Amino acid sequence: MKILLFFIIVFMFFSLLIISNNNLSFLDDKNINIFFNIYMGWIDDIFLNLKGISGNIVAMDWLP
Repeated sequence: MKILLFFIIVFMFFSLLIISNNNLSFLDDKNINIFFNIYMGWIDDIFLNLKGISGNIVAMDWLP
């Protein structure tokens, strides 16, 4: 439960960071679309990086 709460807080923090860095106001529909495009791109980059890291870990020679 604590891990889930941690991830929710992290994702909320980064969504607020995206909003503040791009000066987005949710009063305009265009800004909402911009936010979701940036946010989903960020999440996609996270999963691609995790996939690359796990692929490199699997490919390593762990035996002496």
